[in-house]
Amino acid sequence: MSTQTPTDPRFIEKEDDSHLRERMQQAEQTHPLRPGALCPHCGGHAFKRAELKAGTPCPACGKQPRAAA
Repeated sequence: MSTQTPTDPRFIEKEDDSHLRERMQQAEQTHPLRPGALCPHCGGHAFKRAELKAGTPCPACGKQPRAAA
């Protein structure tokens, strides 16, 4: 049995802070994808540097890598 501590990022002490995970996910979506990053929509394709520069859609799901998931 593990105990959670206030320093554990999964531990939310107050209800007002429950939106923290959502804010972290939204901030992560604004970061540019790096070579080798998985498709944010399906996770079924690792993008190469040339694919990211060209903006080619994911061959697995057909969506653009920059479009919001």
